[in-house]
Formats: sequence, structure tokens, C-alpha cells
Amino acid sequence: MSPLPLTTQMVSCYLFAIYAYHFEMWALLIPNSVGFVLGLFFASFYPLKVATKSLMRQWEIQYGLSVCIMVMGATTIHNIPYLSSSIAAVIGFIMCSYPLPVMQQSLSSGNPELLGSKYMNSAMLICCSAWVIHSSIIEYDIFVLSANTAGVVVQGAALVVRFLIARNSNRSDCTVNEGSPLL
Repeated sequence: MSPLPLTTQMVSCYLFAIYAYHFEMWALLIPNSVGFVLGLFFASFYPLKVATKSLMRQWEIQYGLSVCIMVMGATTIHNIPYLSSSIAAVIGFIMCSYPLPVMQQSLSSGNPELLGSKYMNSAMLICCSAWVIHSSIIEYDIFVLSANTAGVVVQGAALVVRFLIARNSNRSDCTVNEGSPLL
């Protein structure tokens, strides 16, 4: 697994947490603080489970860049408070959209595992949906709304791709030797 979902969660949650703290948006602060701590934990322990040098190099670059972005967010929150939320929205878009680049490859190969875990896709869809509702109805925030709307679309599409692959797989399982259909 690529470190991208972990590092983007850590940074996006951190930036949204300091943004929420600055504007006293407690409903945004609490879940993003928890998300940051979890992201920090899993991103920090990622090297213990990494399988290849390529993934380790990705982690090193992403983790270093994450620290730089978080420091920048912390140092600019009082002077330019919307900078951290703008960057968080872009990073949140990347985080929520991680299956997008491999959807076609997954469909053509019939391998849904390229999309990540089905549980992660489902959890992301539910979480992003909750944030879309919150940021559009309860406490309007364009930054939260934009990142999570993208997540709803992409994660929903990932689940549809999984369904299509499973349906095609079940159809191919309904044949007996020499390709004759079961009756």
C-alpha cells in the first residue's frame, strides 16, 4: 500500500484542526484532531511494514513534505488563516481521491484490490458524506465542502467499480468446462 492515504490524512487533518481552532469551530476541531493523531501514528509506523524500497522512498519524501507543510500552516494561521484551510482542502481532495488514478486499471485487470481496501472505500464514503452534510447545512464551509464532495464522488465511483468487477467475475464463474453456460 502506498503511504499517500496516511500522509495526506495526517496533513489534511492537522491543517483543518488548526484552522478550526483559530475560528473556534469545535465540530471541525475535534474529529480532525483525532484524525491527525491517528494519521501521525500510522504514518510514523509505516516504515515498519513497508515492502519495497520504492514505497520507502515515497514515504520519506511524503513524510518530509508533510512536516514542512504542517510547520508552514502553524506559522501562518494567525496572519493568513485561510491559507491552511485552502491547502487542507487540496490535500483532502488528494486524500479522498486516491483510488482515481487506478480505476481504469482495476476495471481492465479485474483486480479491485488496486483501489485499496473495500472497507476503506466504504468508510471514506461515509465520512465524506457526513462532512458534506455538515459543511453544507450545519456549518457552511467551502473548504470542507469541496474536499469532501470530491471524496463522495470518487469513493462512490470506487465502490461502483468494485461492484462491476464482482459482477463480471460472477458471470465468468457461471460457466462450465468449454465455456458452456450453466442451466
